[in-house]
Amino acid sequence: MTRVLKLIEQAALDKWTKLDLSGQRLTEIPETIAELKNLRQLNLSRNQITEIPEAISELKNLQQLNFSNNKIKEILECITSLFNLRELYLWSNNITELPSNIYSLHSLYRLDLGTNQIKDLPNSLEYMQNLRRISLHNNHLTEIPKVIFKISNLNRLSLRHNKIIRISREIVNLYQLQYLYLNHNQITQIPSYLTSLPNLKELNIKHNPIEVPSPEIAFKGLDAIRNYYKQLAEQGVDHLYAAKLLVVGEAGAGKTTLTNKIQDPNFSLDTASTHGIDIHPWTFPYDRDNEFQVNIWDFGGQEIYHSTHQFFLTQRSLYVLVTDERKEDTDFDYWLNVIELLGKNSPIVVVQNERDGRTRKIDIRGLKGRFDNLKEIITTDLKTGVNLPELIKLICFQLSNLPHIGDPLPKTWVKVRRFLQYNERNFISQDLFLSLCDKAGFKTLKDSLQLSRYLHDLGIILHFQDDLLLKKTVILNPEWGTTAVYQILDNKQVKDNFGLFSRDDLYEIWEDREYQQMTDELLQLMLKFKLCYQLPQQPDTFLAPELLNPEQPDYQWHPDANLIVRYEYEFMPKGILTTLIVEMNQWLKSQDLVWRNGIILQDQNTEAEVIETYSKREIRIRVRGRQKRNLLIRITHELDKIYRTFPGIKYKKLVPCNCNKTCRDSSDPHFYDDKILKQFMADGQPEIQCQKSYQMVNVRSLLDDVISRSAAQDDSDIPSRSKQTPEPQYVEKQYIFQSPVNDPNFFGGDKLNQSNSTIGIGSAQDSTIGGQARIAGEYNTIGADLSEITALFQALQTNVTAFSEDARDDLLDEIADFEAELAKQKEQPNPRKLIRRLKAIALAIPPTTAPTADILTLAKNITDLAEQIEPTQTEPIRDIIQQALPSDD
Repeated sequence: MTRVLKLIEQAALDKWTKLDLSGQRLTEIPETIAELKNLRQLNLSRNQITEIPEAISELKNLQQLNFSNNKIKEILECITSLFNLRELYLWSNNITELPSNIYSLHSLYRLDLGTNQIKDLPNSLEYMQNLRRISLHNNHLTEIPKVIFKISNLNRLSLRHNKIIRISREIVNLYQLQYLYLNHNQITQIPSYLTSLPNLKELNIKHNPIEVPSPEIAFKGLDAIRNYYKQLAEQGVDHLYAAKLLVVGEAGAGKTTLTNKIQDPNFSLDTASTHGIDIHPWTFPYDRDNEFQVNIWDFGGQEIYHSTHQFFLTQRSLYVLVTDERKEDTDFDYWLNVIELLGKNSPIVVVQNERDGRTRKIDIRGLKGRFDNLKEIITTDLKTGVNLPELIKLICFQLSNLPHIGDPLPKTWVKVRRFLQYNERNFISQDLFLSLCDKAGFKTLKDSLQLSRYLHDLGIILHFQDDLLLKKTVILNPEWGTTAVYQILDNKQVKDNFGLFSRDDLYEIWEDREYQQMTDELLQLMLKFKLCYQLPQQPDTFLAPELLNPEQPDYQWHPDANLIVRYEYEFMPKGILTTLIVEMNQWLKSQDLVWRNGIILQDQNTEAEVIETYSKREIRIRVRGRQKRNLLIRITHELDKIYRTFPGIKYKKLVPCNCNKTCRDSSDPHFYDDKILKQFMADGQPEIQCQKSYQMVNVRSLLDDVISRSAAQDDSDIPSRSKQTPEPQYVEKQYIFQSPVNDPNFFGGDKLNQSNSTIGIGSAQDSTIGGQARIAGEYNTIGADLSEITALFQALQTNVTAFSEDARDDLLDEIADFEAELAKQKEQPNPRKLIRRLKAIALAIPPTTAPTADILTLAKNITDLAEQIEPTQTEPIRDIIQQALPSDD
């Protein structure tokens, strides 16, 4: 406190306009703060303050006040006398309500009340017509406070992480609203009147149980929702009663027999194995006027097919898991987990095929306790037909009760869907598909493509609109396409060659005439599914990693000075490593150093070993060489992209201990869960105990080590001649990982210290100049373009894994502002505004996030980039960062 008092005294003498007292563990604010009459910005965030002092009322010139991340329960009326206040930050406190005379803050532009305990807002807020931004995320709201609808100038509204169930029609009064965040609530319907808001640019409704429009439309974004309601209004409403039934299980369990028995109970037993996927149409009566249309997907059970499950196991479907009671080889843990992971809440029916009267006892109660979507376990004998009528009745009931059944759709959509259903061709051109849509009454190309995307998402057709080659063809029969793919994976010659095949091989394997004329497209389909890659320097030779030799090759690996990261999975789906091999094949050290469970990568003088141990549900990464950090970033970035294809995957990222006694140079160190380390940082706990040496270890150093361990040792295992090797271009883009703290001039050096208008004393864990003050110095301009921004934001992916979801969303809010400002630059160039917006992005990075040095450098470099951005470059920067940040899923 003595230090704070001296700082306030100095600030009063020098007439400072900004004061940063964040992260000082203060429990109270001295009354002497009232002497800072010239203060315009006051940051008291990340302390232990329980009450806003009366002395604050004397700071009449205050424009920005930040009390975020404290322990404040009540907002005293003293704050309402700050008539010039424009920004008030009170997120992450214990506030339950606002004072009724809050309207006295008539200049207030931004009000942030996220992460509190607010259930409603006072009616007096309607008099605050200068309010443009309100954040109420992570509170206790069950509905949108009605007073909000009276703040007509509101531009941005964040209500994520509440328990809101509906969007009131009164929201149409917010005609100035541009950004609306409603993710993580309980909303089931996006009403049509929401799309009438004329200025609305962004609507985030992720992680809501949306039923109308269907999730395949709703989660495509605001334009898709608007277009859907436009077509409903123009064309009228129809309904489609159709669903997907997926029959899965081990090889030989009786899946194909069950598929045939569902269609014809008198069908004789089928002993043939399914290769890949067979798709069978089936109908049953739904009501007086409609038949229910079903596509039954019969999956081959061989393990070779498991790595492709991510492409075909879809949501909002019914799953039937067939078990062979005679073999007792069904891996319930695998099948129920993979369905839960990829099918989300799709219902599951387990069919126990009791061959020859043999019965297997399973823990029904335990399985239902673990898997909420397991609806029923029913026994049958597919040979005798015991319980078969009851089983078919159960399947019909579960299909009929899927949440999307009978969704309202534009009449033209249903018309085209029915035409395609009875079309016997396996594929048609995109031009023909568009022509069919025109004849059905579609008005625009955008409308037709939206239908194509909807049917593709449902698995009814395959149409990859984002692929230059594949977009020319609409595959009406997905079975035709998938059968061609599996013919390669099942081919004996390809298996004997451990996955290698040539273009000439394709012509022999795909001997069917229809396949021959589509060879390029089918090969591209395999590439699209990440099932193979083209060998470097061999344009007509390809490799399918799933068929690689399982035996690990001989090679030497020096364990000294390695960066090590381990991933442990609660459930590990098949295909993670093979997909990584495809994605990173251009960095293979040698084709002899890739096998089914591992890969050796090389970039310049740096090597990485990535090994999957499926029995342990683990992937282990070791990196050695001159550019360890950069190669590790690239690998983890690719893994993060793969994880996004498995929504809901649960894993731990484990960081090795660096204690001097047992772990630093050990090939078997103690590992920490990085989430626990980051929680230690957030809670202000600087040390954690190693469970091998029992030494206390600095938490920040552990997190820093994953990215910047032994910066001085990075060249230790490289011959001296290689140190002169120029860095590859992509490394130059990642300059933010050079250690800035040791460079006194990095943040402006003495020029920063000469400023008497801004001061920050840093956090309790950082005795140097505070994070926000560091950004206030003068900057060296950098030749900047979008590629540099992209490089920075890709690097941000690694740095911000400690962010809470709210912090990530706040950062994205600031990015949206930057993008909007960037668009304005076409007409009214104003570099200063861009710089301010980029500074806001930098400041949105939580100061407690580790590694601090890299985060602060990133903030500085983002700010630098503003000065060189061309006004015409309107690339959606927000999308770039959205992709780089960890997924909300």
